[in-house]
Amino acid sequence: MKWLIALEHQTQIRKRGEAGVTFIINLYPVSERRFNLIHAFILAKVESGKDDEVLKEVKKLAGVQHATPTYGVYDLHVDVSFKNKDELDRFIFDKIRRIAGVIETVTLIAFTRYESE
Repeated sequence: MKWLIALEHQTQIRKRGEAGVTFIINLYPVSERRFNLIHAFILAKVESGKDDEVLKEVKKLAGVQHATPTYGVYDLHVDVSFKNKDELDRFIFDKIRRIAGVIETVTLIAFTRYESE
């Protein structure tokens, strides 16, 4: 089985002048046919009460493999695949960030794949 690994590195300000660094590692199984694509995982904060509307709009977008509402710091986890980084950039800046109700996004680009034995 093939796997993608995604590493997020995010600096957060906890108190004025005090920075902390968060690392999150996720493993995701993927099929053979998707290996020539750029894969990314987008985490989005959504305005209160807009969850259903944002999810409905995100699911319509080309490139979205899965969109999952989540509890916690981020309200939505979106798995996407594109032919190249330019398509991913256009998706983030021209599509998902322009949806009414999306407050903030964090993008995790998968950088390598692993095969299980």
